Amino acid sequence: MRTVEKNYERVVIGGRRITNLRYTDDTTLLASTQERIRKFFKDLVQESVRYNMYVNAQKSKTMVVTRQDNISVQVDHEEESLEQVHDFKFLGSYKSADGDCTKEIKRRIALARQKAVVLASIWKD
Repeated sequence: MRTVEKNYERVVIGGRRITNLRYTDDTTLLASTQERIRKFFKDLVQESVRYNMYVNAQKSKTMVVTRQDNISVQVDHEEESLEQVHDFKFLGSYKSADGDCTKEIKRRIALARQKAVVLASIWKD
């Protein structure tokens, strides 16, 4: 990843300039245009092959983060298009293409409610 990322522009998020997010075997590539993400992905795949690492097209997804509707990105791998999603779970938190946090907030409230029920008997003592 270090070999590939140095050739690409960085996206500013929270005042920091980044090209990707990585955690164990999960990697999120960031780019501002469709052409840049295609090239970035292609270069990553080629560099990974040098180390006997391969990208699984069925597990790879694309997402366009924008407030505008009906914008798509076409990224191909091994003659197969990567699926474009509106939201997905990354490191235990739901990410949405339009930046809406409603689904994640509702999920966390439900988890807190479940824990409160489990702890209710302790609190009563």
